[in-house]
Amino acid sequence: MSKLEDLIKDETEDLDMLYFCHTTRLENFEKIIDSGVLQIKHSHFPPKTITEDGNENIVYLFYGIPLFIYKVSSNIMHNSYTNDLPVGLLFKPRTMTPLSRFYPFDTGAAFNKMYKSFRHDINTSDDIADYCVNITNDSKPLRQYVKRYFNSNKNYCCCNPTNTDPQNAWEEELIQLHKTNGQNNELDPRAIAIEIHSKHDIIINSDNVEAFIIPRFKSKKYNLIDKIQKNYPDINIIKYCDTGRTSPDMFRQVLIELTINKYIDLKIIEQ
Repeated sequence: MSKLEDLIKDETEDLDMLYFCHTTRLENFEKIIDSGVLQIKHSHFPPKTITEDGNENIVYLFYGIPLFIYKVSSNIMHNSYTNDLPVGLLFKPRTMTPLSRFYPFDTGAAFNKMYKSFRHDINTSDDIADYCVNITNDSKPLRQYVKRYFNSNKNYCCCNPTNTDPQNAWEEELIQLHKTNGQNNELDPRAIAIEIHSKHDIIINSDNVEAFIIPRFKSKKYNLIDKIQKNYPDINIIKYCDTGRTSPDMFRQVLIELTINKYIDLKIIEQ
């Protein structure tokens, strides 16, 4: 049992479950819906650039927040980047293939030395083992984590950690990470988003998927909407405006806002 696992094991878990979110580029999304599966072979943990040994094949998801990171400066948008428009896949929380574990931050950002609150180098999965939490079938640890550090689903989704007095120096690292990287930057929730790993392929069907969030103009232009409606008639399509936006941050934020609106409609979080 990791340090974090031990810390939250007795926490109350009286919160509703949120979606499991996967984001990808528009061009990759078409391949996913054609194959009908989100495949573990496309992602590795830790990244191969960090270590050549011990890589695992996994599917990356984020709990409750469709997090998407552009590999471009946040204040720059060029026409060529519209080909990388984000697509969100919202998975139903209680019907998916059993998940493996979660980390309370974006591990890619951790491996790339983006979290200044950590007092030690992070190069392999062993360096963040204290933060790894195994996920039980009812996903109880996820609700316990949100309850301890955010108190409510709304606070978690809106990057608003609640004040928690750390029990030790190790927990202080995590709380400082929330304060310095989450609360101060509402457009970039990497430091509070819970990263989930699945060691199984995830089937794309109406049993697993609640909704696709897709760009309205580009999807129509490439007939993706017709393809989705034909292959997945029972999966909800949520369209966002992909014209007139001037930065990657705006595309990133619209996916989060649309997901939060779904939670509000379902009364999972208050408005």
